[in-house]
Amino acid sequence: MTTLVTIIFFLVSTMMILAILMQAGKGGGMGSALGGGASQSVFGGGGGADVMAKITQGLATAFMVCAIYLAYAGSHSGSEFLKDQSQAWEDETKLVEEDGEVNYERVAPSGNTKLALPSKERAAVMRAEAAAAAPASTPLPSAPG
Repeated sequence: MTTLVTIIFFLVSTMMILAILMQAGKGGGMGSALGGGASQSVFGGGGGADVMAKITQGLATAFMVCAIYLAYAGSHSGSEFLKDQSQAWEDETKLVEEDGEVNYERVAPSGNTKLALPSKERAAVMRAEAAAAAPASTPLPSAPG
């Protein structure tokens, strides 16, 4: 449906440009240069201007309706698709299932040891080493005086 409205929008835009250029302005305008002056003899003295004005008004109305529809359709078209893609991405990148173990292959695939998380035993040893290496907490010196 949006493609059809886009095609109609393009055609209406083109026809509206031509209708505006065909109208005779105060100085004659492009309308008289392209043969618009002959329309006065067909529609009568002032009839051509009225017909062209009504055509332009109709095209302008169609232009606005198409523009509003396309703006609405464009702002609402991708929301469901984006939600589905976001959910699929979250499911795909989930590293830990609820109450489950870490999937280390997903964290660091192909044996990349630089990115791999340590095992539980190694993590406990690393925490103990860090605690031993940390200086004992001492009170801060008080300000003289």
